[in-house]
Amino acid sequence: VDVDFTGASVRLLDTHIFKPTLESINTSYGDQPLVQAQLLQALSRSLKSLGLLTEAKGPQTRALELRTEHLGREHELTLESIRRMADLLWSSRNFDQVLAYEEELLEIRRRVNGNDHQKTLDEMEDVADTLGVLARYEEAEQYRLELLKLSRRKWGDEHRRTLNEMERLGELYLKLDEYEKALPYFRSALETRQRIW
Repeated sequence: VDVDFTGASVRLLDTHIFKPTLESINTSYGDQPLVQAQLLQALSRSLKSLGLLTEAKGPQTRALELRTEHLGREHELTLESIRRMADLLWSSRNFDQVLAYEEELLEIRRRVNGNDHQKTLDEMEDVADTLGVLARYEEAEQYRLELLKLSRRKWGDEHRRTLNEMERLGELYLKLDEYEKALPYFRSALETRQRIW
């Protein structure tokens, strides 16, 4: 008889450690909502690392609610909670929900940090990636083109990030069966890498 010792161990941890921890966080720190949010998010991260994605969603959702209520939607800690929620949903393969959170993050980053900020570019990259997973390639193309333009302006044509953006755009065009568009991006990135490295 095959016994799933790992699964049994994870279930024991959930029953005897994580559920009591969740109850303790909610009862002991109800009057300290930001501490409660931090602990809930840490618990969610631990649950996610063990593959308990369904169990991780509740604490992460509550952490995000608390930070939104007490800090506002644009506070850095709230944005971190939105990012963690998107990451959790990504692991659960709920890509439509991931995209909604990522688009919100990008909108806030553009408004708060500006288009050229590293965090804005990171969020734009995530939106483009998720659109690609959803096979929404034409929409992803617009983000990839903007990313390349901003990367060239921020770092120049020979920077690793710019070269990566060229290759990502080339890969996208391959998915669209637009090989003639893809080739110049791959060629330019390869030639630049060979020249500078």
